[in-house]
Amino acid sequence: MMNKKKLNNIQQTLTELQSDITEVNQINQSVVNLSCKLEELTKLFQTKMQYDSSKDKMIDKLHAELQKYKDGLVFQILRPIVMNIIHLHDDMGKMIRDCQAQKKKNNELVECLLNYQESIEDLLYDYGFEVYETEGDMVNPKRQHILKTIPTSIPELSRTVKERFRKGFQYEDIIIRKEFVSTFLFNNQDE
Repeated sequence: MMNKKKLNNIQQTLTELQSDITEVNQINQSVVNLSCKLEELTKLFQTKMQYDSSKDKMIDKLHAELQKYKDGLVFQILRPIVMNIIHLHDDMGKMIRDCQAQKKKNNELVECLLNYQESIEDLLYDYGFEVYETEGDMVNPKRQHILKTIPTSIPELSRTVKERFRKGFQYEDIIIRKEFVSTFLFNNQDE
């Protein structure tokens, strides 16, 4: 009887042990499932982060393109108006030179025209357009347009500015209209 009782105890212990093993296996399977779900969640999170990063880059790129477009649009709108104002500025400069060449008592008119020219330059400056006169005596073809050349027998004078007719205009780094000048050009008469 004792053996039967021991045997029953052992069987009961075995049954409990099997039940415990089944529970451990279920817990183990749940941990594996949880681990898989955590990996999936991590992958989704990383994908979302990459998507957000690329989306942020795309937004930054589109914003920069829009800003560039807006800047270019402002220039395109202002350019025709500014070109007409520059022509007005040039006409005033011609009137000033004509008055000064006639050497008449037109000092008040010349002063008035000079003031108007300066007002035009200030107006253009307020919208990002700058008036320039290239420094130095050597002709700079990138910034100056040669209206006429004057022959010279002195080689050192060749390609130097003789006279400045009209100022140049630029918008940021873009030259709108080059400065108009005349220059000396070496002409070797001996040949």
